[in-house]
Amino acid sequence: MKEETKENTTTCRKRNAENVRTANNSNKRNIAADIRISNYKSKIEKEIKMNQELKLNKLVGYVSH
Repeated sequence: MKEETKENTTTCRKRNAENVRTANNSNKRNIAADIRISNYKSKIEKEIKMNQELKLNKLVGYVSH
């Protein structure tokens, strides 16, 4: 009985360790994805701002002439 309990404990510990590794890897992938999304969002926001400034400059050019 004690041998069986020891084996179950060892199996449980191995399973827990594997679950922790899987969770850590998943968290790393999620963090990397969040960073990519954030970078992409910043890039889009900059492009929108540049386009707005360009349109404003064109409008000002039309009005001033």
